[in-house]
Amino acid sequence: AERLLNQHQAIREEIDNYTDDYTKMMEYGENITAEPSTQQDPQYMFLRERLKALRDGWQELHQMWENRQQLLSQSLNLQMFNRDTRQAEVLLSQQEHVLSKDDAVINLEQAENLIKRHEAFLTTMEANDDKINSVVQFAGRLCDEGHFAADKVSKKAENIADRRNANRERALQQMEKLKDQLLLHQFLQDCEELGEWVQEKNNIAQDETYRSAKTVHSKWTRHQAFEAEIASNKDRLVRVQQAGEELMKEKPELAELIAPKIKELHQQFEDLEHTTKDKGERLFDANREVLIHQTCDDIDSWMNDLEKQIESEDTGNDLASVNILMQKQQMIETQMAVKAKQVTELETQAVYLEKTVPEKMEDIK
Repeated sequence: AERLLNQHQAIREEIDNYTDDYTKMMEYGENITAEPSTQQDPQYMFLRERLKALRDGWQELHQMWENRQQLLSQSLNLQMFNRDTRQAEVLLSQQEHVLSKDDAVINLEQAENLIKRHEAFLTTMEANDDKINSVVQFAGRLCDEGHFAADKVSKKAENIADRRNANRERALQQMEKLKDQLLLHQFLQDCEELGEWVQEKNNIAQDETYRSAKTVHSKWTRHQAFEAEIASNKDRLVRVQQAGEELMKEKPELAELIAPKIKELHQQFEDLEHTTKDKGERLFDANREVLIHQTCDDIDSWMNDLEKQIESEDTGNDLASVNILMQKQQMIETQMAVKAKQVTELETQAVYLEKTVPEKMEDIK
């Protein structure tokens, strides 16, 4: 198309080269035939006819050139449109190939990697969108200019636009699906981690004794710390349950996967709490009196040490020493909270012993 258009331009240049000759001949002929004495002369009448034929032929030549120029220009535009269309179709086919893959997500890491890969794919799609738009806009311009293949061009552009829109919609749907899978596998991983933690603590709770603890009081202290750890981690169960319920609310189709996990995890945690409570009762019910005496001795010893620390007149002599003293003060306050809880527990134990061994209550009090 470009070669034919160049050849046609060469023809125009050749025509233009004859313009001066044509102009001079027409002026000369018109001057000769314009004299009144030549109006009836057959030779001059024949000359006027020849000049008219030359003028008509010259105009027709230019019109033929213009018509051919328009046809060749439109043909070139059509070939350019076809070239751009083929490039756009290659892009669209590549996109469709990528979108046809449906990778099954098996864990959280894979979900995160697939989302990163799909985000890069969407970015590439967005960058290539300009090429698709240029094809559609080029087609619109050709149709507006009355191109001889306007119908064909319009249908091709419409097909490309439809494929582009379908790919974009499908890509966004896949991103939404991947995000759902990310949330699901985040939930499943949280369930797995909490389940493993529950199983680990359940094994500890089923151990009948704290072997490293030498006294009843130290065992009781260890058990209290264990119970506190169980209680503090119950928030993890609540968060997992809330996340699962929210996910089921937004994506009901995932309920079959999520609901059993929540139920199983809730039951495991309840079993752990029950086992921990039973362990405490087995360890300390038969040793409540000894436990009270040992605990009182421990608290009394701790209070004596604390009084000595409080009586200290050291208030620090620089910023570093003051910070150290502040940290010690915070540790003391934390220990006091723990001991206060132990005292409260002692009162509970004392009430129980008052019912079971009233004869020993005077010594206990």
